[in-house]
Amino acid sequence: MKKIFSILFVLCFSLCCFAKENNDIKFTVYQNNKYKYAVNEKMLLLYDDIGIKINSSKGIFFFKEDYSDESEPVRDREFARLEFSFFPALSFYPDRGYYALFSYGDDYPEFSMPEIIGEIYLEESFINEILANNFYWYCIEKNHNDYEWGKTGLVKYVLPNLNKSQLRILRNTIYAFYGYRFASKDLQELFAKCTFFGEKWYQPVDNFDEALIASHHREVINLIKDFENKK
Repeated sequence: MKKIFSILFVLCFSLCCFAKENNDIKFTVYQNNKYKYAVNEKMLLLYDDIGIKINSSKGIFFFKEDYSDESEPVRDREFARLEFSFFPALSFYPDRGYYALFSYGDDYPEFSMPEIIGEIYLEESFINEILANNFYWYCIEKNHNDYEWGKTGLVKYVLPNLNKSQLRILRNTIYAFYGYRFASKDLQELFAKCTFFGEKWYQPVDNFDEALIASHHREVINLIKDFENKK
């Protein structure tokens, strides 16, 4: 009997350590008459017919602020999109019975009450891929006004919600955009998987020239570095 308990203890301890080492991120899954989405204290991810949207510019949103009592089990929240937005792109109001996704042009009274249908744990590498693909959209935008809007949104809503590892992903997404060949294996593997509308966008070059990085991208790199140094 003691031997069995010892084996169970070692097994449970090993599983706990494994889960911790994997850095899986917990989300609560909600569904209403139109959408299915995963929410935690930092971000909201949307589903489509084949799972969580990983290549959509609107697939990831970041927590802005909370207007309700923190003691409530489900809180009303607002989220800002990663690209361009300097205001919340959607509002998530389970306590009030609706979910308003302004960036899609939907009218919130059409939504039914969101219901909790379960929990999921997503690997950090999966979240990193979503971050990189979404931030690539920001990198290719050539309109100066959109850069300024995006910079405001990054500083107010996105960068404060990311940990140091995730900030590193965003910073290196800019280098990947210019074809930098990474020495770090994790970055090589991450950007090799990244796609934009089904096409792989990371194309490493042999003769990378940092001087070719545009000034507005350098500014964003420095902004991200500032947040990294504060973590």
